[in-house]
Amino acid sequence: MNINFQNFFKKIKSFIRKNPLLTSLFVLSTLFFLIQHYFDFSWDFAAYIINAKYFFYGGNYFEVYRAPMISLMLGPLLLLGNLAPYIYILFVASLFFYSTYKLSNALFEKYFYKFKIKRKTLNLLFYFFSLNIFVLGFGLVVGTELLALSFFQLFIAYFILNKNSGHFLALAFLSRYNFFVFVPFLFLNKSLKQILKNLGLFFLVTFPWFLFNKIKWGNWFTSIADAFHLNVFSRLDMAQPFDFSSLLIITNWFLPFVILGLSVPIMILLKSKNKKISNYKYEILFAAIFLLFLYDVYTIPFKIVRYLFNMALPVAFFSMLGAIVILKNLRKESWRKGFIIILSIGFLISLGVAGQRSFRMEDSDTMYIEAIQDIESLGLSECQILSPHWVPANYYSGNVRYFPYTIQEGLDRNEIMLIFYKDPTMDDKFTMDEIKNYNLLSEEKSYVIIANPETTSENCIKAKGYSNPMTSEACQALSNKFHSELMSNVFLRICRFVNYLSF
Repeated sequence: MNINFQNFFKKIKSFIRKNPLLTSLFVLSTLFFLIQHYFDFSWDFAAYIINAKYFFYGGNYFEVYRAPMISLMLGPLLLLGNLAPYIYILFVASLFFYSTYKLSNALFEKYFYKFKIKRKTLNLLFYFFSLNIFVLGFGLVVGTELLALSFFQLFIAYFILNKNSGHFLALAFLSRYNFFVFVPFLFLNKSLKQILKNLGLFFLVTFPWFLFNKIKWGNWFTSIADAFHLNVFSRLDMAQPFDFSSLLIITNWFLPFVILGLSVPIMILLKSKNKKISNYKYEILFAAIFLLFLYDVYTIPFKIVRYLFNMALPVAFFSMLGAIVILKNLRKESWRKGFIIILSIGFLISLGVAGQRSFRMEDSDTMYIEAIQDIESLGLSECQILSPHWVPANYYSGNVRYFPYTIQEGLDRNEIMLIFYKDPTMDDKFTMDEIKNYNLLSEEKSYVIIANPETTSENCIKAKGYSNPMTSEACQALSNKFHSELMSNVFLRICRFVNYLSF
């Protein structure tokens, strides 16, 4: 065992020595992600930790619509206390590096060796263009984006090499449900045996989660249906048109490389006498990946910039292709080295810009902690508290739940409500101006606690565990995803049959 570890560390040392720039990119980006988490502990990250406590430690709150992978990974790490998120971030950053390395190697073996470029150069360029400002800003602030993309990159790498890959797509899907759109890729193989293997691997990895859904909520697809209900069906009244200029956010200063990477193959194809599309199957593959990601964002009613994240992969591919075209046209070695230096400076500037946006000390954690301490001092720790900021507040207390009412409706139900002045949410059913019209149990600079005057720890509504889905009919919710009435009805019948329900 010691010999194996020695060999492992020798290989790492050898890799670092042979790839100093690649290693430097990994170290700097990983440090960025770790520091970013220190400054920005997000709502979603808190929710995944709460779900992890539910899975592993008897937690009393669970958000059904969240994909399980990050919580399953965080669960064992929580034994290490506050270090858990940082170890998770270190692991995911390493996984992203590994997946990018594997994908660039696969692309080299199958395609880019024709360009007479060194494998090490391709590894460096692909990882560099995979770390643009957008990826640095959104990769791990929520916790799932970079994890899911890493598994997906491994899927594409093994897909290109015609190796078993279904398990990697399953892991991407269990990290973020929108990767289900790539299941048809499992059928893109000339070998029926290979197709069945990949489908089997996908099924084996996802089956435990589907089984948990069936046992817990009575439907194999409850969590997926809840995610669809939250992100699509419940947001129809907030529908926004897709703004194609938002693609500039994901391309940012890589745009010239993307344009060059896209235009050169098209120009070569148009000028070539041998117009075999198969010669450009990898450009077509990544263009298809881009279009599928674009379709996913386009069909979501309420657009959030973070939803563009997965487009970073095709952007990295075409940017790399553009950079290779430039390198091939730089005849002098000194010019090529100068080009690499310019890219390195660009990366450092990207770190600085992303850091300026991310590394800002916020008082939100202090605000939540002070509010929970106030609730404890009022003797209401065992009472149910409703708040528009129920997830981060619940992270610190365990007794805060979603606030679905107006304030008056809450008072009529004898609820206790915790409202934060500075942070209204899109789901608020009240205005900040009306707060002063109600009885305040406590009022501080950043929050108020509202309840009926006679509310005490004895007569309050006691906090209970919560793990209820948003929709009671998962099959019906998912059938709404189909625009065709025929397809919707067919899916509904199949879904109900699979779940032993009546037609």
